[in-house]
Amino acid sequence: MTSIVSLSEVAAPELAPLVESFEYDQLEAELKAIFLSVFESLIRPRERRLNLYGMPHLGDTELIERALKNAGLALVKRTDTRSSFLMKAMALNPRRGTIFLKQYLQSVWPNVWEVEQLWHPIASAARYPQDCKALVPLTLGGGITVEYDGEDAANPAIYQTGWQGKQRLYSTPRTNLLKNSGACDKWTWFDVAVKTDGTLAPDGKTLARLIVEDDVNYQHAVSQTVVMAIAPGEVFTHTTFLRPRERTVARVFLADGGTKAYCGVFVDLLTGNVVRTEQTGVWHLVSVQCDLLSDGWCQCRLTGYVEQGVEVRSTVYVTNGATSGYKGDGKSGFYHGGSQLERGAIATSYIATDAQQKTVTDYVLDAKGVATFPQGQTAPAVVGYFPTGRISVTLPVTSDNGMGLLEIGKAFRATLAARLMLELHLLLTFENIGASGGLALANGATGVMPFMATGTLKK
Repeated sequence: MTSIVSLSEVAAPELAPLVESFEYDQLEAELKAIFLSVFESLIRPRERRLNLYGMPHLGDTELIERALKNAGLALVKRTDTRSSFLMKAMALNPRRGTIFLKQYLQSVWPNVWEVEQLWHPIASAARYPQDCKALVPLTLGGGITVEYDGEDAANPAIYQTGWQGKQRLYSTPRTNLLKNSGACDKWTWFDVAVKTDGTLAPDGKTLARLIVEDDVNYQHAVSQTVVMAIAPGEVFTHTTFLRPRERTVARVFLADGGTKAYCGVFVDLLTGNVVRTEQTGVWHLVSVQCDLLSDGWCQCRLTGYVEQGVEVRSTVYVTNGATSGYKGDGKSGFYHGGSQLERGAIATSYIATDAQQKTVTDYVLDAKGVATFPQGQTAPAVVGYFPTGRISVTLPVTSDNGMGLLEIGKAFRATLAARLMLELHLLLTFENIGASGGLALANGATGVMPFMATGTLKK
């Protein structure tokens, strides 16, 4: 049921007791009339204004501006709507931090301003505040980029874009548990022939393996078993790279050593679509993601967890549809460009291995926020920042003929303490000062504006 509520303005209280009071003679009647006239014309507006002192944003222009000025906020580009909005903003944000500043800027110069938190490199902390800057994505070379989420700039997200697309790099060790990750001819196989024909793997450097059915039986698979200590409920992720030839469907799964329990997926290598998923026994499928790469390669990633066990088998089956039982033709197959098996639910970038498992650390981040990468990848780079008590306010020159920042200065002069830095390109920078925090402005007269900074302020 929908209800409609109609709101109407409450009329000012009338002086009914006086109007209805007894009049002794004509003189008293005339005195009453004169008083009522004077009250309505001279006193009533002030009474109405006084009545709204507790909620000045509902009052007239004079009341709103008086309340704003009493609170120490000067006004520019006055309109009743803007002034009322700022009054409401003050009520919602009595500390008047960056949120209120943004509301102020939006009310005066809508959609043309920018407020940014400023950060400082950890490595050059001794130079503070000379290196303050807004956080922007960094490009370090070698396809490596650094991205910041605005919360933990001391440990940013670092990515590398290559043949696998955009992959996250990690400062903690990660391991490919499979040996001979790209040479599946050294794995265990069932009713297949594994060979090379000059086709390159998706990395564009190593040779891919061609997995071909060598008879008409039901198996047609390559697999590798890893024996390890497995905690109950432990999660594993299997990544494999396949390219269709005669066969365009592959069956990829995680299993125990005897394949009596498994979880897996049938994937169409032409489209990357999942045809069918499966799980049985102690294995449980968590997620599947298949993506098409360049040169017809398909990257298939599946994550599952096992209730118990001491072996994990990474298996790739040649098949011709969404079924595990079929007879091959003894000559069809597809290409294998590498596989990776790792602990955990996060699929990381491919680690090529030989006769041994391999552990890598993509980069090392020291206490000064400097990231060091493997030799030949890219030079060490400053990527770690700490939040400062500074913010920048930017207005384009076209706003108010370049007078916008001067108007901000006038508007906040009465409430902010002294120390504003004016920079080129109409950049206005406030700085946190004082024991209780505050925004600083040049030529300020009184007071300190409380400032709500992102992160933790450090001296």
